[in-house]
Amino acid sequence: QLKQEQAELPQERNISWRLILLWLINVPFLIGMLGMMLGRHDWMLPPMWQMVLATIVQFGLAIPFYKSAWGSIKGGLANMDVLVSLGTLTIYFYSVFMLFYLPHMSHAHASANVYFEASVMVLGFVSLGKFLEDRTKKHSLNSLGLLLQLTPKQVRVQRNGEWQTVPLNQIQVGELLRANQGERIAADGVVEEGSGWCDESHLTGESVPEMKKLGSQVLAGAMVTDGSLVYRSQQLGSQTLLGDMMNALSEAQGSKAPIARFADKVAAVFVPTVIGIALLTFLLTWWLQQDVVTALIHGVAVLVIACPCALGLATPAAIMVGMGKAVKQGIWFKDAAAMEEAAHVNAVVLDKTGTLTEGKPQVVAFWQAQSAVYSEDEIYA
Repeated sequence: QLKQEQAELPQERNISWRLILLWLINVPFLIGMLGMMLGRHDWMLPPMWQMVLATIVQFGLAIPFYKSAWGSIKGGLANMDVLVSLGTLTIYFYSVFMLFYLPHMSHAHASANVYFEASVMVLGFVSLGKFLEDRTKKHSLNSLGLLLQLTPKQVRVQRNGEWQTVPLNQIQVGELLRANQGERIAADGVVEEGSGWCDESHLTGESVPEMKKLGSQVLAGAMVTDGSLVYRSQQLGSQTLLGDMMNALSEAQGSKAPIARFADKVAAVFVPTVIGIALLTFLLTWWLQQDVVTALIHGVAVLVIACPCALGLATPAAIMVGMGKAVKQGIWFKDAAAMEEAAHVNAVVLDKTGTLTEGKPQVVAFWQAQSAVYSEDEIYA
């Protein structure tokens, strides 16, 4: 299941080249805007070149936004990409209109400007945000992937009276497997020969290795710290206790906390509300100022300002990162609601010896009785 979720992530290489090309196109626009702040208007690209670059972005690199927006509209729920698409396309076509029809307009609009840089930069920053979100999700899944490293890739199995080394995915239930000192148990099973100590802290929380002998149960992922064990496999892969824990954590990362469900409800009405406000802004400005250009700029501004809204992104990313960090620290949450509720915990009761310690005691102070026979140095020696 973990590998399937990783495969469903957008291809990082594909995102990277789009993002790199998009920001290469952003560079001349950024330089031009910097020049305007410094009074160097000659740093800005000629309007025709601005249109060429903006066209490449708008009808090439921005296609994923349109696909996502159209898919969400067909599903009956407009997402944030709808705002991005509407805002940037409106800016683009407005700028094209101003570029080609400005000479034919009245003198009142002679000073109107094009805004190709706005559409390009909005797409650039939103794309960067999506890239960081995908990286965050990938790294959070990788934190669960650390659990996969608890099982060996190669296993010694007895077949036809001989011990063979085979890949983990080739072993079957009921086969005899061997794990020597320093190796990990490959499957849940029962010891049939040998004895040794196993570290099962990743599953039980016990910091002290447990003695295993004939008839003892062993768990996949446990480290044989001493001795050698021959055990018969009973549960493999996702059927093991370790597999159950991985599946539970994967489902927990995908679960919704109460605050996330609230954000979904807000996001469901947010996009239509923003579009309505933008349209109302356009109509009111046009009616009050009798200037369609100014009205269009104000309406587009509402769409663009709302584009980077994080309502639909922040809470899922926070849940995934939080759970990923917790797994690395050995903390396991049943679901997102439990993690959110943990913020209100004011007392924790621990009933396992060694849970808060590492088994490495240190001398922090020394008091010597007056009747002591040996000195402090002699005792340390």
